[in-house]
Amino acid sequence: MKKNFRIHASAQSIRACMPVATPMNESLGIACIRERWGSVVGNHEGMNQLSLMTGFERGTKRTARQVFLEEMLAVVPWDALVALVTPHAPAGLTGRPPYPVLMLLRIHFLQQWFSLSDEGVEDALHDVPVYRAFAGIDLGATR
Repeated sequence: MKKNFRIHASAQSIRACMPVATPMNESLGIACIRERWGSVVGNHEGMNQLSLMTGFERGTKRTARQVFLEEMLAVVPWDALVALVTPHAPAGLTGRPPYPVLMLLRIHFLQQWFSLSDEGVEDALHDVPVYRAFAGIDLGATR
């Protein structure tokens, strides 16, 4: 089986890099390449390519949804609403501890503002980081 080689110039010398996996040479996998040569084809010094997700996380564009929710955080009297609802909320004396009243209120408002069902808001809270931030939910935190 014929192996393809890539050549690249380094500061000290020109050396043969690693065989390139082609459709004709599918048995040569990335794990094999890493084990044999310590790196993967295309990873050259000085090249810092960001992944697609990293690029979106670094984005500074504020969406209309985010602007709306930030305005609602400033406009809605959350403390007064929490004080009104707290006497009627479960005390959590038995069973699992209840969610904070503020979180439940914000989730309820999300449902009303964006016409979401119970299942819809649950999915949206998993999928949309802006919704999680508004509701005060940290996916990494344990209850």
